[in-house]
Amino acid sequence: MLDQDGRLYRSPLIEPIAPYVSSDRLFPAAAAEMLKGVYSNQLVGELADFVAQGLFPANRKLHRHQYEAVQAVVRDRNDVVITSGTGSGKTECFLLPLAAALIEESSRWGA
Repeated sequence: MLDQDGRLYRSPLIEPIAPYVSSDRLFPAAAAEMLKGVYSNQLVGELADFVAQGLFPANRKLHRHQYEAVQAVVRDRNDVVITSGTGSGKTECFLLPLAAALIEESSRWGA
């Protein structure tokens, strides 16, 4: 009786998904490209260093939707809504702009 789906366990549900489209850019290169003329080279470097501390691994390329979200929010100052599958990096779509805003704001803090 206990060895039935729904009693003590659920049978696995396997959902095939296509791979997410890559931007073909690591975050430091993407940030330099997106923020050129908006942030100084020093701020872009500080942002890349901050993000590499654990928010976004240095060797992982941004998905295209992540790149476009960061570009729209940070560079173009637009609001965005991200709808994408589980594990697609939606969290980074809001955390990367948040980190950028904190780095930019901290450049105006006094010593």
